[in-house]
Amino acid sequence: MKTKFVLNDVVCADSKTLSKLIKLNSVALTVTSPPYGNAINYSQHVKNLKSGKGKEFRGNVGGTLDDYLNEMQEIFSEVKKVTMPGGFCCIVIADELSEGTLVPLPSLLVSKLVDLKDEDEGWHLRDMIIWNKVTAGRSGAGNRFGQFVKIPVPTRYRANIMHEYIIVLQKGKKARFLLKETEPKVPLNRAMKRQVALSVWDITPVPPNAVKHPAVFPEQIPWRLIQMYTKPGDVVLDPMCGSGQTVKVANSLKRKYIGVDIRKEYVSLAKKRAKEKMMLSNFMIPLYFPVKWVDGVQSGKKSDAHIDVEDHIPKGFKIIFQKLSKDSENGTDTTHIYYKNKSGDYICCIIGASQEPYMMKLGNPKKASSPLKKILSKLPDTFDLLDVKSILPDGIPDDPYSLVSLVDVLEYEKNVKRKTRSLTKVVYEKSPRSKK
Repeated sequence: MKTKFVLNDVVCADSKTLSKLIKLNSVALTVTSPPYGNAINYSQHVKNLKSGKGKEFRGNVGGTLDDYLNEMQEIFSEVKKVTMPGGFCCIVIADELSEGTLVPLPSLLVSKLVDLKDEDEGWHLRDMIIWNKVTAGRSGAGNRFGQFVKIPVPTRYRANIMHEYIIVLQKGKKARFLLKETEPKVPLNRAMKRQVALSVWDITPVPPNAVKHPAVFPEQIPWRLIQMYTKPGDVVLDPMCGSGQTVKVANSLKRKYIGVDIRKEYVSLAKKRAKEKMMLSNFMIPLYFPVKWVDGVQSGKKSDAHIDVEDHIPKGFKIIFQKLSKDSENGTDTTHIYYKNKSGDYICCIIGASQEPYMMKLGNPKKASSPLKKILSKLPDTFDLLDVKSILPDGIPDDPYSLVSLVDVLEYEKNVKRKTRSLTKVVYEKSPRSKK
């Protein structure tokens, strides 16, 4: 009788038995994140899902470090059996904190798995990528700098934990090698050159409670790895698939997928999400500003963005106000900082993830020659951002962030005010004095 192997499905099983479920030497890429050994009680989280109660599920759940590493060695030994020669295995894993001391879990795992002597079938270390979480590490256990802020003296310093590691292994010394004629090619675009090409990936984490799982990595991670290490039709595996991020992205990218998890509740979740549309966040390209060291205190969230750009603001302009616009679809924020000089002219500095910071000259809403005045004179009494876009003067960008900046100043100057707001649209109306 011919064995029926798992393919394009998520199953409830122990990943220490993968070679009984999956065809040997068939997997092109594994993307997975092992359970947080001492940080999350997954059993309690599952109980919460069933009961609807919010009992605490974070904290040490027992077991030794050696037990954890030995179990991971068993699982990734099975992963190796089902991986094709030259195939890849990517493990998203973080250091752990134990009674205030860092445990270098990624390094310990690498030393446990890598076998340089076995040139044909041993795991070989191909890359070590740092996932910079961008907005994480400022609260909870990751916020260690907060204690230093209270007592900022030497020897008290500890860094906020803002990163995890992506260990990239390959089966055998010789990696899989696709011919140059292989299609489709990976686009060598700006995001590729400025972000994916680097050994540090800046990716914002998934917001809490966005998915019914306590430790969800962003879709950006499997998306990048699947694009870099597989072609359409290849098999992608996640042996500890949890919420199903890897299988969801693999299916969206026209790869075959296999998901395995030991908890049936997570299997049900992953099965459902594997069929859902991918929600890929924007690429975060870091922007560096030269900043001088000063002896005084510079702090406060409201001033941080201004501190980054203050040396580039034209002389005579002073900060008036600052706002944040949210892109809920892509999960990114854009900062708008507004400056004004004594003549009443405004400029706006726009800092966001989608492009490099840029400055807009908005002019004085009281001067006939300024962009603000030209727009205000043509606007209907009631309008939205599409109306603003339709009457833009030459030289003003028509992207959503620029449109928001124009209306922000008119609203600040009390030329317009918000009339109604829904989840998808904001409607404004002119003030009585602007209708004259």
